[in-house]
Amino acid sequence: MKKMFALVLGLIFVSAGFAAAKEAKNSPNKEKMLRFYSEVFNNHNVKAIDKFVTEDFVDHNPDPGQAPGVEGLKASFKAFFKAFPDVHVKADFLMEEGDKVVAHITMTGTQRSEFMGMKGKGKKFKISGIDIVRLEDGKATDRWGNFDSASMMEQLGLGMGDPSKCAMDKGKCPMSECKDKDKKMKGMKKDKMKDM
Repeated sequence: MKKMFALVLGLIFVSAGFAAAKEAKNSPNKEKMLRFYSEVFNNHNVKAIDKFVTEDFVDHNPDPGQAPGVEGLKASFKAFFKAFPDVHVKADFLMEEGDKVVAHITMTGTQRSEFMGMKGKGKKFKISGIDIVRLEDGKATDRWGNFDSASMMEQLGLGMGDPSKCAMDKGKCPMSECKDKDKKMKGMKKDKMKDM
C-alpha cells in the first residue's frame, strides 16, 4: 500500500512539473526575438525592423556587401526577401544570459530571383544557424550570427561548399574572397598534380 501511495504521489508531482513547464512563459527578450522572426522574417515586413532594433544597431556578422546600421540591415533583408520570397525561419530553441539571447534557428526557402549575382533557379535550401542578440530596453543593439552558408550555396547550386564546383569557374562569383580562395585551390591542385 505504501508503494502504491508513493507511486501515485510521484505521478502527481511529475504531472504538476510538466504542467508548470508548459505554462512557463518566455522572458520579454526571448519573446522579442520570436516576434522579430515572425514579423520581419516570416511576414517579410522590412518596415517592422524599426520596432526591434536601436538606431545605432551593429551587425557584427553582416551579409557580404551589407552597409552598416539599420538602413544596411533593411536593404539586406529586402534583397533577401526578393531572392527568396518564401523564406521562413523557425526558432528551434532560445537561451538567455544577461542581456543576450541566443537562438538556434532553421531557415528554409526557394531562390526565385538573383542572389549574390546568381540567377534564381527555383532551388530550395534548408540550413541551421545561430543568432546572438544583445538587447537593451527591448531593442537589439548588437547581433552576432553564424549560419551554414556553404551548405546553402551548395543546395542552391552556387558551388561554394565544394571548391571544385565553385561558380568562379564560370567567372560568376561576385565574392572576391571566393575568387581568391578559388585561385589558391586551383594552384594547390596543380602543385599536387606535379608531385604525383
